[in-house]
Amino acid sequence: MTVLPFNTSYNAAEEIQRAVLFVVIRAEKLVDAFQQQRRYRKTVNALNSLDSRCLADIGLDKADIEPVAKSLFK
Repeated sequence: MTVLPFNTSYNAAEEIQRAVLFVVIRAEKLVDAFQQQRRYRKTVNALNSLDSRCLADIGLDKADIEPVAKSLFK
């Protein structure tokens, strides 16, 4: 049996802290992406609910809705 030398610089608490921080950051990014997708969908739905005349008043037509919304939420 080979015995590995004891590493005095290893700190399990620090490793756990780093792992938890990694998970928290990933979770925050996932929540942010979900919220951004939700805002995008709400924007598209709101614009799609407008008639052609209202869209024309703001300089859009139906074909512009998705590209404009995508440009807002990049």
